Amino acid sequence: MKNRTVVTLCCCAALLFSIKSATAVNNDITWVSPTILDLKQAHNLCPLIKKSANIFIKETNDAIKEGLTIVEPSLYQWPLQIDEKPYLAVQYSSSIYCGSRGCSTYLYALNGSECTELDFPHISQQDIGVKGDHLYVQGDRCGIWSLADELHYVINLPNCDDDKEWDLSTVKTFGDYTVAQSYPEGSGSYVGKMAYVQVGGTRQTLTFEANEATGWLTYNVDGKVVQLIIDNDFISDSQLDINVMSLIKNAHKMSVVVDNTVYDVSTKGSGATMIYLNEFPRWVERVK
Repeated sequence: MKNRTVVTLCCCAALLFSIKSATAVNNDITWVSPTILDLKQAHNLCPLIKKSANIFIKETNDAIKEGLTIVEPSLYQWPLQIDEKPYLAVQYSSSIYCGSRGCSTYLYALNGSECTELDFPHISQQDIGVKGDHLYVQGDRCGIWSLADELHYVINLPNCDDDKEWDLSTVKTFGDYTVAQSYPEGSGSYVGKMAYVQVGGTRQTLTFEANEATGWLTYNVDGKVVQLIIDNDFISDSQLDINVMSLIKNAHKMSVVVDNTVYDVSTKGSGATMIYLNEFPRWVERVK
């Protein structure tokens, strides 16, 4: 796994302590760890951040008085240099759990004593990576975001949960397919690999996952059990063997059956994707 500085995070009442941000460089990606943001010691914060932080603290303390929560408000920060320009990501945390609920994270472009707020995905308290104008975000909504004229996601990986930590430095594309793996080559750990492609005409995602420890290759659409149609072959088994992988590799047409509805799936890049998913030193077989 990538080098990481571990920061222990705690929920405190009004006293928050500033910690100098820690960074690590891996695969030319600079990883920045979250640190506690102390409003009393952060003298150079722009007025917009101070105002938002104070409103958040007041609303959370009011909620505590009303018995709506017992978790004290906490603030965390990631000082970032994106394309040689200063930014600050700030998380407002009023929950033990961060994700789509309890935590909101904002990215601010800094310009002297002023700043501008940018949209940003909710993330858990993990490192944020920077390479050029790209942000690498781990956690509940892992992926890669680009910050050119505005912030937008380049790759938004599915199946991000507590059991899988996809190594964002391994992300690459084959045609219409995007692939990633959970640990870098040579890490000594069992590697997991993932590939995904959009389901035609929908916002759904067909995901393949290969597990080096078990030798299994499974697939799903947004977590649902589905079936594949590869040319004229109907595939209902949720675990794919080497023969089915060969069918996908050489497919002219592929569809997926989701809730009794058939959707087209691109085969552009499916061949290289199947080869990639099968490339494990411990159990490799040749996909013909």
